[in-house]
Amino acid sequence: TPNAQAVKPTGYSERAGVLELGGGGGGGAAGDMERMFMDRLNKAQGELMRAKDVKEAQVLHSVSIAAFDLTGGSTLTVTYPPEIQFSDAEKEHLASFCFPEGAHLHTEDWSYVFWRDRAGKFLYGTGFYQPQHDERHKRGAMQRSMLVLSECPYFAMFDSLMRLGMHHFWETDMDEHVLEDIFVNVNRVFRDGIQMHNSTVDLWGNQLPIHVTPYSNDTYSGASLLTLVQWLRKKTLYVWYALLLRQRLLFSGTTEGARSVSICCISAPLLILPLFGFATCIFPYVPITNVEPLSLQTYIAGITNPLFEDPKWSDLMVVLSKSGKVKCQHKDEIRLSFSDKFFIDHVYSKVKSGHASEEWVRAQFLEFTVKFLKKISSPTAQLSRVEQKILSTWEDSPAWFHFTESL
Repeated sequence: TPNAQAVKPTGYSERAGVLELGGGGGGGAAGDMERMFMDRLNKAQGELMRAKDVKEAQVLHSVSIAAFDLTGGSTLTVTYPPEIQFSDAEKEHLASFCFPEGAHLHTEDWSYVFWRDRAGKFLYGTGFYQPQHDERHKRGAMQRSMLVLSECPYFAMFDSLMRLGMHHFWETDMDEHVLEDIFVNVNRVFRDGIQMHNSTVDLWGNQLPIHVTPYSNDTYSGASLLTLVQWLRKKTLYVWYALLLRQRLLFSGTTEGARSVSICCISAPLLILPLFGFATCIFPYVPITNVEPLSLQTYIAGITNPLFEDPKWSDLMVVLSKSGKVKCQHKDEIRLSFSDKFFIDHVYSKVKSGHASEEWVRAQFLEFTVKFLKKISSPTAQLSRVEQKILSTWEDSPAWFHFTESL
């Protein structure tokens, strides 16, 4: 998958119904609109992470090591703190996220997890797979992964510390105190008042940066519309329509790994802001041992097993590949209009040229979506069958109420 690098534009100016890069200062009309809608949305939801919430939260719920064996399967072998007691079924279930199918073909892989525990608490997980090559073992390596569970959706924030943690785990001959060091030191940083800015955590003499970003429904650390457009290109708008129709949206990365599909899953909801409401039906990686999520009427899910590329599993399937080509398989009435194609051509051309930032891409889609929602909400509008279906899908939802209240 492409490396998401872009140059941040200095300003924007309007032309032909879309935003062009320009020379002026400030965030432009779309930037102002984005701030307006997100400020109102976050205030209405009351779910934006406040500084005191971060300080009071146990940011790291637990840190575990998972092991995989060809005959015995996968399970969590050790967890810190020790008072966290998972059942055997929970250990196997959580470990299934830590060894994405096909992961042994990569030097490392990542998977993201949305999980509700027995007490009903919603937890977010990051699994990091990094085997230790040893020809004495099956598949020529010791299969181990690290799993971090958090009360906050800080997926990308844990990248560097988990990579260092696994390195230290192997260097110390699998010393389980590595888990304690991560848990204690990261939570200490938050208790000491990291709040909403950059800080560092000290692990084994290494100063690792931690950047905390506020979040609200359907907005997660590590999500990137810039990356999504880089990967999906002009097919991004098929995903936009699938989300508005609340379809079964499946990302497949049989050659790309779980990291790619996980990023797609947590990034996709940003396409249709200010609408929200996907938090309980996002499954960034679905293991073959737990396919229940794919039986839901609405989901955003990622898979790395080609068995699930059968059209029966989804309404829209997006297949990523190492060649950079993306296949979209859809069986609904999605047809891009001239204005749709004009919009995505414009956005992708700026992304491809390297002259688009994450902020700019988000602003483009926010303005595009708001314009569309205003159109279908007008009592005098002549709507197509798809537009009527989208309106009926959302008009009784909290997201629609907050949108119309903000107008």
